[in-house]
Amino acid sequence: MKKNLMFLFLLCVCSNTLLAQQFMNKDSLLRMLPNIKKDTNAVLLYINIGQQYENSEPKIAKKYYIKARDLSKQINYPKGIIKFGSNYSYVLNLEGRYDEVLKINLQSLVIARKINDSLTLAKTLANVATSYRVKGEFQKAINYYQEARTIFLKLGLNDITDGILTSLYMDMRQYYKAIEYGEKAVLMERKTKNLAGLGHELHNLGLAYLSVRNLNKSKKLLIESFEIGKKIGNNNLKSAGYHNLADISIRQGKYEEAKIYADLAMPIYIEIDSKIGILGI
Repeated sequence: MKKNLMFLFLLCVCSNTLLAQQFMNKDSLLRMLPNIKKDTNAVLLYINIGQQYENSEPKIAKKYYIKARDLSKQINYPKGIIKFGSNYSYVLNLEGRYDEVLKINLQSLVIARKINDSLTLAKTLANVATSYRVKGEFQKAINYYQEARTIFLKLGLNDITDGILTSLYMDMRQYYKAIEYGEKAVLMERKTKNLAGLGHELHNLGLAYLSVRNLNKSKKLLIESFEIGKKIGNNNLKSAGYHNLADISIRQGKYEEAKIYADLAMPIYIEIDSKIGILGI
């Protein structure tokens, strides 16, 4: 049970951190649509609307991301195409469609290398690294990540690297290293007051502590992450919270409690069409 959900959330945290996802008033954004000019602002509006749906109604999110892609091509806005790729691939990752995600990220990288924007290039390199990591091609993942990390450090964005390092060390089963960087990532998100990022970093750190059998610490972090998920309407944080709390209950011999958590997770996974979550129950 734990392995599958750890896999899912170590993936999602990288995407969310790099996307700087914005949680806004969905109705206010939708009211802007009829009067928006078909320019770069419209692309960003489509992306922002999609982000409000991706953790609750991913199919709707994808429709808005595709609108952003099509308009970006129409007005020759390469950054818009890259933004489409990052956001659309986040939803595909939740659906377990990793080959498609890698293809999209590699296409975005070709564009990113052509434009004069170091931050966009670093983010896109990190997304490619994440795709290779998910597919188990760790050497390729390391190569792309190291290139991204060099750029992040030159830009003075050391904090971005901590969450990704947590993921990589978890993959390599170096759990105490993952905890070291996970603690840094959580501290940074607390300072920035980014609830979405904090929720994901708390969850990943909780999984790292779970891997070293520190169940009490893990449960505390997972519950905090879960509460953030409820507050911001993030069904992925809620469902994975239930799922991994069920795992802790099993380890503690509390089987009835584990069943309750698993039963709560399943309908959310079905609602968001998370195949990896459904298979992990």
